[in-house]
Amino acid sequence: PEPVAEPPMDPEPVAEPPMDSEPPMDSEPPMDSEPPMDSESPVTQAPGGGCLIATATYGTELAPQVQLLREIRDGTVMSTESGSAFMTAFSTAYYSFSPATADALRENPALREVVGALLTPMLATLHVMSLAAEGSETEVLGYGALAIALNLVVYAGVPTGIALAARRGISTLRAQRLQRSLVAAAICKKKQADNDPRHGLPVPRNSERI
Repeated sequence: PEPVAEPPMDPEPVAEPPMDSEPPMDSEPPMDSEPPMDSESPVTQAPGGGCLIATATYGTELAPQVQLLREIRDGTVMSTESGSAFMTAFSTAYYSFSPATADALRENPALREVVGALLTPMLATLHVMSLAAEGSETEVLGYGALAIALNLVVYAGVPTGIALAARRGISTLRAQRLQRSLVAAAICKKKQADNDPRHGLPVPRNSERI
């Protein structure tokens, strides 16, 4: 008998490779947050602060007088330890009243003229500080003492001299008035004596005593 052909065996199903799952989307890196601003951080300012009164007097920070004060302060005085210590003490007192004074100056033109006239001698005497070498303790102290002495002469000596001269002039006028009054009284008394009918009569030697 013919051999019966065996039915072909179904091929084993080939397993499909698993579909690659979509790669997970990389999450965006967190944005760097801006660093918080430190409210207590000091604001950068000029080494010695602002010249409030001079700026209000001359109208602008670019005025030559204001620039002169800043150059002497920042370039000469504060270039030494002693000058820096002096400016620290001075600034403590200065900024206690200068803001209010500057406000008053900005609102009153007449007051600005008066303060400008008062500042002129000080600006003239401070020119000697420009002769001091930057960073030299000896020269800054020496010229600083000279500038202070000149300011004392201008702001204390001159008014004192004027006051003494005025007082002396007043005393002289009073003495002259007193002298004129005495002369006038003597002349008046002489005229009264000349008009007295008893004038010229002999005076008895032995006058009766009461």
